[in-house]
Amino acid sequence: MLELASLMARQARYRPDATAVVFENERLTYRQFWVRVARVGNMLRALGVGPGDKVATVAGNSASLLETYWAVPTIGATLVPLSPLLLATGLASLLHDSDARCLVTQASMLPVLREMRAELPPHVLLIDAAAETGFGDYQALAATQPETLVPATVTPDTLFNIMYTSGTTGCQRASCIRISCAQCIPRCSAGRFASRPSRAPCMPVRSSSTARSSP
Repeated sequence: MLELASLMARQARYRPDATAVVFENERLTYRQFWVRVARVGNMLRALGVGPGDKVATVAGNSASLLETYWAVPTIGATLVPLSPLLLATGLASLLHDSDARCLVTQASMLPVLREMRAELPPHVLLIDAAAETGFGDYQALAATQPETLVPATVTPDTLFNIMYTSGTTGCQRASCIRISCAQCIPRCSAGRFASRPSRAPCMPVRSSSTARSSP
């Protein structure tokens, strides 16, 4: 059975040289992408993130964001993707509601983050900037981690992610998606994840046009 927690490791094992990710001018094979996923997963574990913990993301599309999206379920944690267009009050509310233990974000969010320091989770990582007081350097921390990662044991009831509505008709509401539902995607694509490397799909990542401009 295909499982999200072990799917990327399996791809890296059986088709290591097939193209996995294309982002702007960067192309990564499954072997290369799995190394990045493994390092991020180990980094999160080193920060104390484990099964059942929530990891929020507030960032535009990037290869780093994609590797986070794979690393979080691989260690049994739960993704909480949030919009980079949120203001301090709205972001603080959703971080509190989701009980996020870690936030992965970008430098363009720093004005908002500095405004709400008291409302931030224990760990805040910047994917595109050096560390500063209260904010860690995602790239530097991940680079020091091992390239191998043992996926967590998950069940069909393991929470995969929490998706919030836009709140245009009132308070934002959360939709909780469990692994049993999320796994429908790889199951429906099982033919594309076949044993022949020539049939392996890649994951194109488009640049985000909604992300804030860096200060």
